[in-house]
Amino acid sequence: MAIALVQSSGGHDSTGTAIASISTNTTNLTAGNLLVVGVRSAATTAPTMSDTAGNTFVLVTSVSDGAGDTVWQYYVKNCLGNAANAVKATFSPTVAFIAIIAHEYSGADTTAPLDVSATGANGGATSVVSASFTPTNANDVGVAFGSIGALGGTFTAGANYTLQRNEDFFESEDRLLTGTGAQTAGMSSNLSADWQIVVATYKPAAAFVAEDDSWRIGFVQPFDPAVTVW
Repeated sequence: MAIALVQSSGGHDSTGTAIASISTNTTNLTAGNLLVVGVRSAATTAPTMSDTAGNTFVLVTSVSDGAGDTVWQYYVKNCLGNAANAVKATFSPTVAFIAIIAHEYSGADTTAPLDVSATGANGGATSVVSASFTPTNANDVGVAFGSIGALGGTFTAGANYTLQRNEDFFESEDRLLTGTGAQTAGMSSNLSADWQIVVATYKPAAAFVAEDDSWRIGFVQPFDPAVTVW
């Protein structure tokens, strides 16, 4: 089964007031799927991640700029389901300009979905590009989250990626079937400011392989030499 985006959710606070947490809007989360979550804040202290379903979030990577703005990427494998699930990032101490985006994917590996990751940052520019990364599986999904230090811009996904969600100063994009060559993820805007981007690729579930029973032909059961299987 190929990986497919089921839905996305998000939330942000652009007031500049320091707050303790930010949550996505609620979605009907299907058990067994993959959750990929990006979080952004104007500080370097990592958030505590939680959701209504009680899932455990694994940190993939993070990147900060010179001013302390930081983006993190997390995932949940083989997730627990919930009919009204909200993903929440909680900060201590409180921070400003927080945003969160969650993607739900079907068809991902439920045991060890993470493949590779990369980050990038750029100051005073209209775009950002990650460092090079090389997926090991051609059927991965690449998921990137980009942050810009400005409000009210419009955004364009990087080459081969599709923009999926806009939370003002925080954006997400993805690419199905990444291929196995060296590549980057990028994002651009009509505004010029400091940027951060995190990208990771996730593997699909292994294809079902039927058992080969040909070896059984002519096999003699050890407990009864007179009986031959098949």
